[in-house]
Amino acid sequence: MARQNQPRASGLPNAWARGLQNQNTNGLRGDALLLSVNSHALPSGERGGTQKNVLALFRELGEIASAGQMTFIHIDEVESIGTNRADVSPDTNPLDTLYAVNAFIESLDGFVRAHRNTIFVLTSNLPRAIDRAVLERVDLALHVPPPDSPARRCILGDALNELEGLCSPEHLALLRHHLHSEAGNRLLNLCEGLSARQLRHLLIAALTCVADPIALDFSHLCQAAETLHAQAEHHRQTGGIYTHDFTN
Repeated sequence: MARQNQPRASGLPNAWARGLQNQNTNGLRGDALLLSVNSHALPSGERGGTQKNVLALFRELGEIASAGQMTFIHIDEVESIGTNRADVSPDTNPLDTLYAVNAFIESLDGFVRAHRNTIFVLTSNLPRAIDRAVLERVDLALHVPPPDSPARRCILGDALNELEGLCSPEHLALLRHHLHSEAGNRLLNLCEGLSARQLRHLLIAALTCVADPIALDFSHLCQAAETLHAQAEHHRQTGGIYTHDFTN
């Protein structure tokens, strides 16, 4: 679990949680605390270990929240501890998983009753993997779709800033100009459906096409986007299964 008072660079879910924290702070003119839970550290191979870790987590959270300060608790990839019990396989020690999910739900209920100064922010890329009982306890659910065209242009423009110091100001200005041209519109169309992280990685993929950053051309960005688009389509058609042809 990470304790944060100051914003730090991170992914979209953390950014949303920090945004709530900042809005609350500005509205109340007081400090708000953001706690980030590392859900991957909770599952255990020990019998009953995950359940114990969940209970220990909420005890620690309770000690912090007892100070009375407005507290936001962010649990990313909540499906790790709020697993859909209907999908639990009988071949994978199901009782431990069921007990752990039960402990999470019961602890969550007791915590929000005891600490009215806290707000939980649960995030996931796999909503279907979250137990129904967890979803029913969510007061507000917000689906965040892939970035739209204006957002994609903004993200790509911000990614180009990473080239400062590697390319001349004139070269960067030219790339930014193309981003707002007809070629830029084509690039944005190729990037439809990509996540914000994939868009930022697009620049890295484009740089692999050249020997030196100063040789980077806008066509390389389009080439990288076409490759990513083809990969995404392949994953959609195969259900995310990688297929390769091997020859002797």
